[in-house]
Amino acid sequence: MAGAPRLAFQIVTPNVVTLRAAGNGVPICSFVAERSNGMNDDRTIQLSRLVTQRLRVLEELLDMGRRQREVVAAGDTERLMTLLVAKHKLLRQLQVIERSLDPFREEDPESRRWRSPQDRAACRAAMERSTQILRQIEELDRHAESELVKQRAATEQQLQGLDQAHQARAAYLDVGGSVPSRLDLDAG
Repeated sequence: MAGAPRLAFQIVTPNVVTLRAAGNGVPICSFVAERSNGMNDDRTIQLSRLVTQRLRVLEELLDMGRRQREVVAAGDTERLMTLLVAKHKLLRQLQVIERSLDPFREEDPESRRWRSPQDRAACRAAMERSTQILRQIEELDRHAESELVKQRAATEQQLQGLDQAHQARAAYLDVGGSVPSRLDLDAG
């Protein structure tokens, strides 16, 4: 472009930029430039990642809670123990994520600068979904605990019945030393 004027940008303050003609320095216009606070953007990206990680771990815990309900109903103690070990690992991951989220809990959500309204909405939706899943997990855990308590009570009753049978048998054996085991009808 042969006749186009050359332009120069001058930053007057951190937020004000002036556009000047390069040759004579005459200001053409000034405008307020909204600078991206990279640190704030980075923090919202970090928050979004943590919320997404939290959601994934909670979804896995929900799946395990459903399997736990089935295993408890089947009375399969071995599979239950294996499942509880895996669940414990996920709970430790969740604790780490929760600790990483703690600084964000102290912030004013309205002061956060998001890359876009869609990013903010997606993060909010993931938090709401996480809250719903957490409630489902708590309900599954309460149900599993209740079922395990019922199974324990039934097992205690069975053990008491076995103990009573054992005691009765022992009583018969104690008496059996003085009573013949066979009745002799030929003796006169």
